[in-house]
Amino acid sequence: PAGQSFDCTPTAVYDGDGNLIRASQRIPGPTERVFNVDPEVAPRQDDLEHVRGHGLYIGHLLAHHYGHFITEGLSAFWAANHGDYDFIAAHPFLWDDSIPPFAQYALSKIGVDTSKIRIIRRATRFERLTISDRLWRINSSVNERYRPMVSKVAGRHSSNPKLKLYLSRAQIANRQIANEDEIERVFQAAGFTVINPQTYPLQCQMELYSQCSMLAGPAGSALHNVIFCPEGASVIS
Repeated sequence: PAGQSFDCTPTAVYDGDGNLIRASQRIPGPTERVFNVDPEVAPRQDDLEHVRGHGLYIGHLLAHHYGHFITEGLSAFWAANHGDYDFIAAHPFLWDDSIPPFAQYALSKIGVDTSKIRIIRRATRFERLTISDRLWRINSSVNERYRPMVSKVAGRHSSNPKLKLYLSRAQIANRQIANEDEIERVFQAAGFTVINPQTYPLQCQMELYSQCSMLAGPAGSALHNVIFCPEGASVIS
């Protein structure tokens, strides 16, 4: 569209002959405004950085957006403990490519050494890379191997969960609901506890979700937290 600019930098892996390896690409969801622009053949560059050793390539580092991280982002690390890798390589995505505290906590629970993560910011030649598929494909499918990863992050669940949580967006700048205060009062009258989840460290959130039988709130990333609730928990979106 007129007036908009796009970043057309290739963010994928190419083989030794310069051919695109499609397994390295992130497949965008059907409603996303993010798309791949990787050419079929890598542009010729003579000033490549050379990295030795065996690395695990996890695609884009989806660590800074909570909803994307606890789904597709976290799922890309499943192979980190299934091989002896010298480093974990990742391309930056649209947001900050640092690793915020909630992501640090989750990755530590599944045994990932975040000091091994190497962000690819320029054209680079690697001696050896293993490409990890994502267990969670955005708006498409989830591999059952993701369940044990989530369980490690969530910790122990209550055997008789009774907590009902309403996850508020009232303190979030975007996609607010004008009369959310009225909605919250309705849910409070129905026995729900209202929280602003982004104000809690992830470890504290896990303690709440482990006791949760019902999760409610406006559609958005917060409701993804049902993956950390006991099996059989309900969602009101």
